[in-house]
Amino acid sequence: MRIHHVTVTVPTEGDIPAGQAFYELLGGIPLVRPEMLAADTPGCWLGLGGTQVHLIVGDSDPGPAHFAVDLGDEYDMVLDRLTVAGTARRDARESWGARRCFVRDPAGNLIELFERPPESIPSGTG
Repeated sequence: MRIHHVTVTVPTEGDIPAGQAFYELLGGIPLVRPEMLAADTPGCWLGLGGTQVHLIVGDSDPGPAHFAVDLGDEYDMVLDRLTVAGTARRDARESWGARRCFVRDPAGNLIELFERPPESIPSGTG
């Protein structure tokens, strides 16, 4: 079992290109959307590792809800690209022996970036 995709929203169709450019800076690769969705729901899909990010027009209430991206060895390279693009970041306390920070995409959606995420241990096993 795995998470197939996360959906983030932008306020208007005109905000899609900036959102797509942001997720491409994280390493996202544009994907072809199914025709039935592309015809009536403005947006774009990007592949990000084994998960997809679906960027669509919709109501947005950027708050503390977020998703996290494991950048691994590309952490510094991605942060450099975001800095050049003018993306503000908030460095967070180093956890689990690795760096992490938070950024917001152009629509204000919060994303946590990990150099290396914590190991997941099923509850009740230790």
